[in-house]
Amino acid sequence: MADEYIKTVSIAPINPLNAFRQMAAIAGFSTYGRLPRIQSPTLVMCGTDDALVPPENSALLARRIPGATLREFDDAAHGFITQCPEEVVSAIVDFLSAS
Repeated sequence: MADEYIKTVSIAPINPLNAFRQMAAIAGFSTYGRLPRIQSPTLVMCGTDDALVPPENSALLARRIPGATLREFDDAAHGFITQCPEEVVSAIVDFLSAS
């Protein structure tokens, strides 16, 4: 997993200070225990090929949030919003129309 992260970051480098800040935030912050208290309709989206945030994390979020909808985009990575914009917009519109 570390090799994949390094490969991905090499393609689009991150400012080292910002990377440190992000890692510190990830290590020191958790809302996992509060997820079941979310009462609003929730759409969780991810790319199935995301190397930075594994799709299993999104599946976990969707399971923990009552009634959440999970939408995965095949063959898309961390930038799924720009990789398949039409599908993303369609998923959001469908979700909002159903809510």
